[in-house]
Amino acid sequence: MRKDSNMHEKLRIGVITKYAEGLYHGKLLYGIHEYVKRQNSNLFVLNTFMINRFYSDIKKVESYYPLAINNIDGWIILTEGASDDYLNIIMKTGKPVVLIGIDKGQNNCTVIKSDNISGAQNAVEHLIHHGHRKIGFLGWMGLRDMKERLEGYKNILSKNGIPYDDNLVYSTESSLPREGKAAVQYWLNNGIDFTAVFAGCDALAGGVIEELKNSGLSVPQDIAVVGYDNNTFAKNCKPGITTINQDIFDLGFTAARALFEEINKESDRGREVFATADIVLRKSCGCSCEAAADDNMEPTKENIKIKNSIIKFLEDTLLKNSDVGTKLLTTNIEGINELLPQIVDDYRWECIGYWDEDQTGKSSLKIDRIYNSSKDSDVINFSCDVENFPPLELIPDINKLSKDDVVWILPISSTNRNWGVMSYISPFNEASAFIKYNISIVIVTLLGIAMDREIAKTELENALETLKQTQNQLIQSEKMAALGGLVAGVAHEINTPIGVSVTAASYMDEKNNEIINLFESGKLKKVDMDKYINTTMESIKILVINLERASNLVKSFKQIAVDQTREEKRTFRLKEYIDEVLLSLHPKIKKTKHKIIVNCMDDIWIHASPGGISQVITNLVVNSLVHAFDDGDEGIMTINIINENDEIIIEYSDNGKGISESDIKKIYEPFFTTKRGSGGTGLGLNIVYNIVTNEYKGKIKCNSTPGNGTAFIIRIPEKEVIKSNGK
Repeated sequence: MRKDSNMHEKLRIGVITKYAEGLYHGKLLYGIHEYVKRQNSNLFVLNTFMINRFYSDIKKVESYYPLAINNIDGWIILTEGASDDYLNIIMKTGKPVVLIGIDKGQNNCTVIKSDNISGAQNAVEHLIHHGHRKIGFLGWMGLRDMKERLEGYKNILSKNGIPYDDNLVYSTESSLPREGKAAVQYWLNNGIDFTAVFAGCDALAGGVIEELKNSGLSVPQDIAVVGYDNNTFAKNCKPGITTINQDIFDLGFTAARALFEEINKESDRGREVFATADIVLRKSCGCSCEAAADDNMEPTKENIKIKNSIIKFLEDTLLKNSDVGTKLLTTNIEGINELLPQIVDDYRWECIGYWDEDQTGKSSLKIDRIYNSSKDSDVINFSCDVENFPPLELIPDINKLSKDDVVWILPISSTNRNWGVMSYISPFNEASAFIKYNISIVIVTLLGIAMDREIAKTELENALETLKQTQNQLIQSEKMAALGGLVAGVAHEINTPIGVSVTAASYMDEKNNEIINLFESGKLKKVDMDKYINTTMESIKILVINLERASNLVKSFKQIAVDQTREEKRTFRLKEYIDEVLLSLHPKIKKTKHKIIVNCMDDIWIHASPGGISQVITNLVVNSLVHAFDDGDEGIMTINIINENDEIIIEYSDNGKGISESDIKKIYEPFFTTKRGSGGTGLGLNIVYNIVTNEYKGKIKCNSTPGNGTAFIIRIPEKEVIKSNGK
């Protein structure tokens, strides 16, 4: 029922459309707005282009569907504007709905239709009257209108006794002129005979004519062409295109009138209203100049007015927005909102609702600021349900808006997520509506990009802060164990036993060749054989020890990296095991003049992971070889093992160069080395530190001064490793 005019509350008409511009959708909106304006009512246009534009893992597309349904008295839904689910939600409100270019299905909606079947029959029958029987058809079958025009094409062929030929029907991928060119190329390249073409729209017909000319054919002398829609393509093409006139403005105007009739209970719902489709004769079909419209006639005053308004709009836009493109691409959310008056003509008011979800999962839109052209933005804290957006209480003088004003509603999305909804008020602009892409879609797209950019910036700042905190924590000893994962797979430690094994194997190969030569020459002596056997046994022992050690190291690295239970412990004699470790290092040490002295009682048994002891001794020795001595030095490395006061103490020292005071503070940090590029990786002492403090629950201390050698004192609690007398 119509609201009482004494209440000073206007009817609010909602339009749902995927596009708000162009020669079709723009004209439909123009016709709707014109009728709504005459009824002194308000028009709300919900542009659904961005709703299905991107997939969102934050908000489902369906979250948008109830937008504004509590604020609207009746709906007009344009072609492709709403899905079936969307339409069902609107129908449940009980408010009248009028569809344009959409089948009503099971819904009791009034449908405003172009009589596509009758229009197509008129077009094809006109070509038949010109004597054509081989008539091609092309159209985009993704549109219902095109399917109906194809149906009309088939009907009139059958009525005139002309067999339907599937080869003469070309399904395009869009309604752009290039698809008309593709159809002509297909027919000509495949030798398909045709004398006329009925194109499902004028843009396709324009492409057909251009390609026929490119192929050396004349229109209409060789091929006649008829289009559909009677838009600018038909009027401006040479020759002018004979077409079916579809009064798009009248479609919109009629839809709005039908909706008001239903709101005011003046007519029933569920009607089908057909707009007439009359043929407009021009030269492309072969009509004589007398019958056809004069292609060279002067433009009408109405066409001149529209043309001039579009040119002026473009000129004003370019002049006003000469630098706005750069600003839009680089500014933040606040900056884009500040640019809104520069982008939108005569903008009055604007707000953005961001998705907000409570603990129950219910979604609402949170508004923290509104913008008004007459004053600075207002900071607010307002939340509303999706059904009430835009909130009428925030729109100033909602019942006193200008007749030309439209409330535009546009979802904001980016490639990452759906952010919310934007609404603003500005007058309907006939000139800008006929331009293919309205600036409003650019605005919401850039808003989504700006939001993504700000989130990325915030996350980057948080990551940098976390990195700084982590960097500080790494310096602290209690966090050093967590760095054990850095050594996983590091070849530095694995290469040592593998390298020793390779050296031992090469040495055995050399000795094998020597003994074979002696045997083949008959010079083999018992002393040679004894020497060979001793050498082979020592080499085999080295191989076994080092390959086993490499295997243990791999296990150890893996276990350290995932911070799980250490490898299985076993009981072994410490002195004997250290000797085995040093034996594995013999090929490396024998190339130098250094000596290693071990002082350890034979009866010290420990129950621990042998791989850990091996890594500690190996890394300390290798550290001395790399850092403590120069080539040619005769260094001494000493290992003292003491068992006292419920502790096992390992004192390792060398008489090398020593360590500076500044470096000694950093020796346990991962990747710190003074010999990078000369064999140092900076991981050896970090491994030692982790084994001693984390695996053996012990302590390690380094004493060193430049020129006086270096000593490491390792203290391990007896309860962690000791098992006296091997029991």
